[in-house]
Order: sequence, then C-alpha cells, then structure tokens
Amino acid sequence: MPTRIRLQRKGKKNRPYYHIVIADSRSPRDGRYIERIGAYDPNQVPAFVELNFDRALEWYRKGAQPSDTCKAILSYRGVLYMDHLMRGVSKGAFNEEEAQRRFDMWLNEKNTKIEGKRKSVEEQAAKAEADRVAAETKKAADMAAALSAKLAQEGAAEAAAEEAAAEAATEEAPSTEEAPAAEAAAEEAPAAEAAPEEVPASEEKPAEDGGEEKKD
Repeated sequence: MPTRIRLQRKGKKNRPYYHIVIADSRSPRDGRYIERIGAYDPNQVPAFVELNFDRALEWYRKGAQPSDTCKAILSYRGVLYMDHLMRGVSKGAFNEEEAQRRFDMWLNEKNTKIEGKRKSVEEQAAKAEADRVAAETKKAADMAAALSAKLAQEGAAEAAAEEAAAEAATEEAPSTEEAPAAEAAAEEAPAAEAAPEEVPASEEKPAEDGGEEKKD
C-alpha cells in the first residue's frame, strides 16, 4: 500500500495547526490515517514541531513519501540525516557508533542554532514591546502638554477679557455720575428764564401812583 507522510489540518480557520500523520496516499487530505507521528504549529516563533523520531525514520525508510512541508520538517529534526548515515552504515563506510556520534554532534549544533534563534526572537519581541510602550508614553505626554498649553492659553485670554471689561467699567463710571448733574442744570434753566416775565408787574405800580396825584 503506497503511504505518505503528510499534514492533517486542525484548529481554527485563521489559526490552524497540523497533525503529522501516516496515511494512504489515496485517502482524502483530512480523511482517515494509519498513524499519527507528530504535530506542527507554524503560528509560533520559531515554529513548534513535535515528532516521534523513531517512527518517522522507520516509515521513511519503508518508503513513505513525505509532502514538501513534511520533508522540510523531517530534515529539520534530523530524520533525513539519520537515514543518510544509516545508508553509510549499510555500505560499510562506518559503523553504527560512528553514525550515532556524527548525528549527536549535528544535533547539538542544530539545537544551539535553534536556541539562538529563539533568544533572538524573544529579544526582538521584547524590544518591540519596549518601543511600543515608549511611543505610547511619549504620545500621552505630548497630548497632556498640548492640553495644558491650551488650557493656559484659554485662561490667559479669559483673564485679559476680564481685565479689559473691568477697565472699561472704570472709565464709564464718571460719565454716568455727571448725567444727573447735567439734567438738574437743564431743569434750572427754564426757571431762570421765567423770572423776567414777572418784572412788568412791578413796573405798573408807579403808573397807579401818578393817577392818584392828578385827582388831588
């Protein structure tokens, strides 16, 4: 029976993860499978890979054909390299102890690179978070400074307006006090003009006296 090493999709639509399975090459992509040998989550950084190394090597050596992604995963975890070393043992190039020594050395170097990449990713994420917090802090400080400046400007404008209103009220006060005096002077003027109209009464008295003298 032709078999394949492939991924079986799981998870949500926008955040999928995969099972690494051994399946009949004629079965649907997400259909029935023979054996599950691992898991793969590309959403993590670096990508999460769980693999049953021995079972993956056994199926691969039996002729199971991996998909492109699964082949990259097998190479990443050293399955393909171990298969290469085992072929060397079969040909008599070296013994199994030497093959295991070479594989262990390769695996140590691989793990060192993986750990270095993981630390680099974590440092970059921490730096990005620090930059984000600094940017938000600066933005908040700038907004607070702008608001303080605006409030100070509005306060100064209100104070200037109140001062101008007070000065205007002070300048108008004398004119309002002089108005009643002017009205009083205007009322006294007709009384002064009416006084000469009474003078003819005093002028008529000598005429009456003269008449009496003529009768004598």
